Amino acid sequence: MFPRKFTDEELIELYNKGLSDHAIARILKVYQSTVRRRRAKLGLPPHPQFCRFKRLSEEQIALIRSMWTEKPAVEIAKMLGVHRHTVSSWAKKLGLSMKRRGRPSSVDPELIKKLRMEGFTYREISEKLGVSFESVKYQCKKMGLGRPSNTRISNVDIEEFKRLYLEGLTYKDMANRLKISVSSIVALRNKLGLPKRKRGRRKRSSPATMTQ
Repeated sequence: MFPRKFTDEELIELYNKGLSDHAIARILKVYQSTVRRRRAKLGLPPHPQFCRFKRLSEEQIALIRSMWTEKPAVEIAKMLGVHRHTVSSWAKKLGLSMKRRGRPSSVDPELIKKLRMEGFTYREISEKLGVSFESVKYQCKKMGLGRPSNTRISNVDIEEFKRLYLEGLTYKDMANRLKISVSSIVALRNKLGLPKRKRGRRKRSSPATMTQ
């Protein structure tokens, strides 16, 4: 299907509304390159806010240099009245680091360290403190806290653990009763040499067995 034809008056009317070539092309249902050629033929320059690269003054360049590590490129672009790609291009030209600083963590690293040393997993710490899993993982790796300590496992009553395990309780139920994680249940099971449970659903009793 070929793009529909449009008049110069239609193009000028949409251009005067401040729309970009891409927006005009979508409204007229034509290619963006067609709009760009017709606009240039009519002597209409592109709107400044849609120009991806633009010459900046020394004050604007200084603003990019000072605000680059504090604000995202979109906000700096709005302050300067230019496209965000213009800000990114100038930042790259100025040799500024393209690795932007992420959202600052609102959690005390010492609190994460304390919970980690007590044996809590990344997931448990994130749920307890109400932060993301990746934030907890980043802070722990930053402080050199890899594997959790075995403090909580050593405090578990072994006889109680064996009794619950042999009764057939699920790992989740055992973890809730013993106040440890599911991964700690598996680790302690392997440490004690208890037999692994068979995977899959348990077989239901047959009707003949139930009637007996």
